[in-house]
Amino acid sequence: MRLVQLQRPLQAAAIARSCRPTLSTFALPIRPSIQAPSSTPAAGNAAVEGRRFASVKSQGAYRIPNKKTLPKKLGAKKSGDQYVVTGNIIFKQRGTMWHPGENALKGRDHTIHAAVSGYVKYYRDPKLHPTRQYIGVAFNREDTLPYPKDEPRRRKLGMVAVTRKVHDKKDNISASGIPRRVVRKGGLYDVEALEQQLWSREKARELAEARGETTPAATGEASEASSTSKADPAQAAAGEAAASEGEVAATPITSAESGEAEPGKGRKKHSRAGQREFVHPLAFIQKRWLERRRTRTLHLNPRNYSYAESNAAIGRLVSRTMYTAPWKLGGRKARMRARRKRTEEGFKQIAANRELVRQEREKERIAEEAKRARMLAKQRAKGQGRAEGKKVEGKEGEKAEKAEKAGEKKADA
Repeated sequence: MRLVQLQRPLQAAAIARSCRPTLSTFALPIRPSIQAPSSTPAAGNAAVEGRRFASVKSQGAYRIPNKKTLPKKLGAKKSGDQYVVTGNIIFKQRGTMWHPGENALKGRDHTIHAAVSGYVKYYRDPKLHPTRQYIGVAFNREDTLPYPKDEPRRRKLGMVAVTRKVHDKKDNISASGIPRRVVRKGGLYDVEALEQQLWSREKARELAEARGETTPAATGEASEASSTSKADPAQAAAGEAAASEGEVAATPITSAESGEAEPGKGRKKHSRAGQREFVHPLAFIQKRWLERRRTRTLHLNPRNYSYAESNAAIGRLVSRTMYTAPWKLGGRKARMRARRKRTEEGFKQIAANRELVRQEREKERIAEEAKRARMLAKQRAKGQGRAEGKKVEGKEGEKAEKAEKAGEKKADA
C-alpha cells in the first residue's frame, strides 16, 4: 500500500477541521490549510518520500577528491614513541617524503613499515644525508636515533635465560649389573691383543697342562717369567699386568742395573706346528668381530667428535650402504645420454616384441593354410574316387546291355 493512501484520512481530518463554519455576519472564502493531493500517485509519492534521481552524481554526493586527502588514507599511522610490532605501518605516503631508518623498511608504494618490535622515532641523520628525514624503530623508549656510528650494533636476539637442569650422578653400572654406557674403542681388533687380554698366560699354561703337552711357547714364557722375577719382582708384576691388559707386550729385562731390554725377546713367533698344537678358543671373538663388521653405525669420540673407527672400517661401512658415488652418476649430459639410451632400449624392446608377435601370427597363418590345403586335397581325392567308380559302373552296364541284345538276336534267329 502506498504512503499517500495511508495519509489520506489525516488529510481529510485536517481539511474538515479548517473548514468549520463560523458565527459571523459575513463569510470569507474558505481555503484548505493542506494542499490537496495530486491526481497521479507518482507525484504524491515524490512529494511525501522525497525526489530520487537516476545517478549518484545528480544527488550531489559524487565529488572528485584531492590526491592527498583523507580518502587515500595517507599520512602518519603511528606517532613518535608509540609501540609497534613487526610489520606495522608507520607512515603511508606517495613518494619518499620520509625515508626508512633504523629497523624500518620501505614497501612497494613507499610505505614505511616496522622491521622489529619497538618504539617509533622520527629523526634526521646529517652524517648519512644532509636533508633527508628518517623514521626508525628503537628497542627502548629512552633511546635516541641515530645511534653513534662507533657503537656496537644493537640487535634483539630474543634469547631467554633458561636454568639448566642438574642431573643426579648415576653409577656406571646399574643395580642389575649392566653397564649404563658402553664406548667402543677405535680401530680394528687386534687378535693377539685380545688373546692377551682375555686369556692370560696362566690360562694358556693351564690349558696346555690340561692337554698334557708342553709347547715351546709355554717353556719360553716360563723362562721369561723366571728371568723377570730374578731381575725385579715389582717390574715383573707391572709388566705382567700391562701384558694382561693388552697395552704392551711382556719384554724380558736382562739386566736390572742397566734397565735395557733386548729387542726381539718379548714376543716369539710360533711355528706352524706349534700353532696347530696350541689353538686358543677364539670363536666368540671372531663372532663378535663379524657382528661389528655387519653394523652400519659410525660412533663418534666424545672428546674431540672424531670417528672412533679407523679409515678402513669407515670405508667398509660406507661401501655397504645404498650410496652411489657422484663420479658414477656423471654430469648433466651423461645423465641425459643415459636417459636417452634407456628410452631407445625401451623402443627397441617394443619393436622386438611386435616383431615376435608378427612372426607368431605368420606361423599360425602358414599352419592354417597348410591345414586347409590338406583338407582340400582329401576332399579332391574323395571326389575323384567317386567319379571313377561311377565310370566303371557305367561301362559294366553298357557291356551287360550289349550282351543281352546279342542273346536276344540269337534267340530270334
